[in-house]
Amino acid sequence: MAVFSKKLVIVNGTMGVGKTTVCNCLKQRLQPCFFLDGDWCWDMAPFTVSEENKKMVIDNIVYLLNSFLANPFSRTVLFCWVLPDETITDKITGRLTGTPFSIIRVSLFCSPEILVQRLKQRENIKKENIDQSLAYLSKYQDMNTIKINTDHLNAEQTAEQIHQIIMNM
Repeated sequence: MAVFSKKLVIVNGTMGVGKTTVCNCLKQRLQPCFFLDGDWCWDMAPFTVSEENKKMVIDNIVYLLNSFLANPFSRTVLFCWVLPDETITDKITGRLTGTPFSIIRVSLFCSPEILVQRLKQRENIKKENIDQSLAYLSKYQDMNTIKINTDHLNAEQTAEQIHQIIMNM
């Protein structure tokens, strides 16, 4: 088995499960590291899902991840996004070139009750967003990822679990 000095840590899960908050905690533990939230490449008003926009977002994510992986500043790159289908992850990672790296894939999940509770704490959350997030929740159970149930964990505890996984790989 090859040992790579660079690690790409992909943290996925449905909206509201805690990906961004956990990754912000995790980047402090992994310093120096880079962090990309896929939503930053999708920030537009009005939010419009189209084939052209989806392609642009994937292209931007691939560009940034390739840049982060090539940069000698850090050996760890964190990437989080709602990735309910492994083909999206494969589409991104299949286009990462240059610096050899290993991938650690983590899926965060929680119970539907906890998810609704967390989402209702957000400002301006719409019922359709909650319904979509609940519909995506089960998609992460069958993925080829390390699963972490965040029901009884705060962001720091979840980040510590992922940190331990990273350090042991």
